[in-house]
Amino acid sequence: MLDWRALSSAPQGPQLVCGGHSDVVAGLARAFQEKQIGYGVVGQATNVEV
Repeated sequence: MLDWRALSSAPQGPQLVCGGHSDVVAGLARAFQEKQIGYGVVGQATNVEV
């Protein structure tokens, strides 16, 4: 009997990326040619970068 679970993969969730800010930024620039185009502060403890 064929086990269909063996033929499908479980959905992948978002990958957690950990590291220092400068390391993550440099990695994104190398891998995807990404650069920061904006940033801001939300509330008292959250920074947002685009």
